[in-house]
Amino acid sequence: MANAKEKSSTSAVYPLKMPTGAVLELTTPEDTFVLVDTVAEKYVQLRVLPLPTAVERRLNVMFGPMGWSCRRYACGGALYCSVGVYNPLTGDYLHKDAPAVDDYNVGKDKAKAQAASSFVHAAAHWGVCEDVLELPTMVFSSQQMEIHPVAAQNDPKRVVGYRLRPTLTVDKFARGDDGAIVMVQLKDQDGKVYVWPGQ
Repeated sequence: MANAKEKSSTSAVYPLKMPTGAVLELTTPEDTFVLVDTVAEKYVQLRVLPLPTAVERRLNVMFGPMGWSCRRYACGGALYCSVGVYNPLTGDYLHKDAPAVDDYNVGKDKAKAQAASSFVHAAAHWGVCEDVLELPTMVFSSQQMEIHPVAAQNDPKRVVGYRLRPTLTVDKFARGDDGAIVMVQLKDQDGKVYVWPGQ
């Protein structure tokens, strides 16, 4: 079993040829979602993450439904996922592991978030959607995106937080010569676009 602390490569050239002959395709905007990480008075922090369902679909396409496996276990208080790929030369699965990290915290279901995080990060060791996971946190100012204050229920003049008005999806990726993502274009429900990194 691979070391759980193993890091995925950041120097890959896409598309990759896998040892089994499967071809690793580029991640598409439809394979991702936008996570609102932090909303403050003057800025918002966003992350683009792979959809776990898209990761599973890509594993099925690359290796076949019976050509890969997924198992989870607890270690040191953390949830790990091990994604194995079948090796026909040995008749066994080669596994690569990853722990859950604090990135898929959507809603209040912590167990579901940890399961999604560990699975996606383990699959990234095989290159699946690794290009998206390598993206840093994106920061937009209140001049770029519309941020609204949230008032207390019993005191409309007291601000208790902030919320981002637009609902965002990933519209486009631009890539460098090595296939790495160098630009992300987001789009809101009204069709307005936001580009990272900014000019």
